[in-house]
Amino acid sequence: MKFESRGLSSPVESSPTSSKERLANKKVRRSLGLVGVGLCMSTLTSFSQSEVAEFPYEAETTFAIIGDSWAAGSGEGPFEEGTNVPGPEGNRCRRSKNTGVHQVADKYTLNTLDVACNGATIGEIETGRYGEDSQLDALRDYPGTVSAAFVGVGGNDLVDLGHFMNQCMATGCPPDSELVKDVERKVKSEEFKTSLTELYVDVAEASSNADVFVLPYPNPLPEGSLCSDLVGEDISQTVSTLIPNLNESISQAAADARRKDYPVYEVETFDMSACDILNPPFNLDRETDPLAFGHPNREGYRRIGEKIEETIINVYQSESSKE
Repeated sequence: MKFESRGLSSPVESSPTSSKERLANKKVRRSLGLVGVGLCMSTLTSFSQSEVAEFPYEAETTFAIIGDSWAAGSGEGPFEEGTNVPGPEGNRCRRSKNTGVHQVADKYTLNTLDVACNGATIGEIETGRYGEDSQLDALRDYPGTVSAAFVGVGGNDLVDLGHFMNQCMATGCPPDSELVKDVERKVKSEEFKTSLTELYVDVAEASSNADVFVLPYPNPLPEGSLCSDLVGEDISQTVSTLIPNLNESISQAAADARRKDYPVYEVETFDMSACDILNPPFNLDRETDPLAFGHPNREGYRRIGEKIEETIINVYQSESSKE
C-alpha cells in the first residue's frame, strides 16, 4: 500500500506552513501525549512497547465514525439509546460501541463522535437518515478536536445488502444472474468511484483536514475456505468476487483523494471467513435479529480494530520516514 507524502493531520489549505514544519510541530505535541499513553500501556496487548510508542494521536482527542451499518456496528449491540427503535417513524441507525474504531479509541483513551447509520448510502452521509441530521454537518459542528475520521460506506449504493444476502441465502445468486451483473456494473463504474472520492474530500474538509481512514469490507467468503461447502458454490463465488471489487473501488477512490492532496488513507483489506466455526466473526443468526445478520459481531470488530490500529501506526511511521 502506497501513501502519498503528507504529514498526518496537516491542513491542506488553511495553513501556509510546509508539511515538514507541520509534522515537526505534531511530533512535539505527540511526544507530550505519549506520557499519558504510557500510563495505560499495561492494558495494551496488540503491539509491543516500541510500536505502541508510535501511536500518533493524543489522548482525549476524537475519532469520528462516518458511514453505514458496518461502521455503525449493526451486528453487535447493545446500541446507543434511541438508535434501535422499530416502526415506520423509528430510528434504526443501530450505533454500537463494539466497533473496531471504538475499541481502538478506548484502548488509547480517545473520545468518539459516532454518527454512522445503518443502511446509509453515500448521499445520505450528507442528507441524514431516519430523521437525523447530516453526518457531515455533525462533523462540521463538532466543537472538539477530531484527530482522525473513519469512513465506511458504499455497499448500500450498489444494492440493498440485507435483501441481497437474504436472497442469496434463500434462492441463490449465481454470478451470471442479472442481480449480480447489475451490482458488478455499478461497483466498477466511474460514477461510483467519483462519488466516493468526493465524499472522502468532504469528510476531510468537514473535520478541518483531520486524517481520513476509509474502511474496506472484510471478505466473509474468501476463496479456498470451507464456505463453498456450507453456503453453496454460487454464493461463495459471487461474494468472493464482489467484495474485492468493492474494496478495489474504495482503494482507488482514496488514492484519487490523496492525489488531490487530502490526507486520505485506506485501512488494509483482509479476509474474515464467516465459516470460522470455532470463533465466528459474523452474526449469522437471521431469526433473532435480522438487521444484525451478515454483519461483524464483537469478535469480528475486534479483528477489524486490530487492522485499524496496525494501519494507523504503519501510516504514521511511513509518513515520518519521508521527512
